[in-house]
Amino acid sequence: MGDILVNENFHIQLDKKTVLHLIDCAEDNPKYEEVMEKYEELEPIILSMIHPKAVIVFSSVKEEYAEDILPQGSRVLYSIITVGKE
Repeated sequence: MGDILVNENFHIQLDKKTVLHLIDCAEDNPKYEEVMEKYEELEPIILSMIHPKAVIVFSSVKEEYAEDILPQGSRVLYSIITVGKE
């Protein structure tokens, strides 16, 4: 297996427009102001709980894992990504 690379250098930022879209809350929604207050209240709490890490390794497929679509020796990238334990 190749060298294992660990990345913990992420700049996490919530996109307010995307969040509002995902919860279907447009500016003309009667609850918009209330939702915005909650968003402002919860944003720092959520961001404090996110501690992303990525672990990646470049390798090649070993015989015991080889398949027709991924023959032995094929170059692969293994990756594990997390937002953190909290």
